[in-house]
Amino acid sequence: MSLKLKIIIFCLLFILLTVIFYIYIASSRRITPETVKETSPIAKTTIPELKNKKFISISQVETLPESRGGGLNKDSNIITLSTFNLKKLSSRLPFLYEEEINGIKIYVTIANDSVMPNEWTLVVNIYGPDYLLGPQDLLYSENRQAFLVGAQKVVNFLEENRVNPEEIIIEWGETEYIRKKSDEWLKNI
Repeated sequence: MSLKLKIIIFCLLFILLTVIFYIYIASSRRITPETVKETSPIAKTTIPELKNKKFISISQVETLPESRGGGLNKDSNIITLSTFNLKKLSSRLPFLYEEEINGIKIYVTIANDSVMPNEWTLVVNIYGPDYLLGPQDLLYSENRQAFLVGAQKVVNFLEENRVNPEEIIIEWGETEYIRKKSDEWLKNI
């Protein structure tokens, strides 16, 4: 056998052994229900302060009939109250918060009011949780709990600044699937 052929065979064997080693390591670190129970005491808890909160979504705002142009009724009580409360909060924005919850690093952001979509909606982004997990997934509880901790920090921030979180329109995230999952998590506390 030539030297080149020996080197090629050696390299291929080395790559094969490396792949087998990584597969073995990955399979030995697989998450099981037992490891979730051992490492996730926070997943079993809830956040009672959020339990009784009734957050307002944009879908609750009354709309104008088509004969009057359709769209949101900007004179509605919900929009008027939300606008008033967000003006009180304006000087305290942006809001940034980060924390690691049960191995999930969350980043909570509320941008300055100059980049909000309008004067009556507060857009809250909580980065870190996996919003695509379903209840059957092993890490669902941890991700849900991480989101709820972030939501509680937002509620605390609002209340510290004398804004009732139940009197403003909050969009939890910038995409529809995040808003839907956030609403689901907040309703099922």
